[in-house]
Amino acid sequence: MAGTGLAAVRDFLSYLKYDEQAVAPAHRVYAVGISQTGRFLRHFLYQDFNIDEQDRQVMDGVIAHVPAPAGGA
Repeated sequence: MAGTGLAAVRDFLSYLKYDEQAVAPAHRVYAVGISQTGRFLRHFLYQDFNIDEQDRQVMDGVIAHVPAPAGGA
């Protein structure tokens, strides 16, 4: 099932950002990725996972530093 990991990250970050009862509530969500994690973040954005199921933005900022080459799977 391609995309399950991307959806899990999206849903968890949305929970932290928008649920007042969250275990670790967050007002802003920023992500930094270098190499393979940069590739993950770039793919996350490319596949439009930065919007949750209620059409709210999940990550407020992303730095994909030196993402590994390839287009993703």
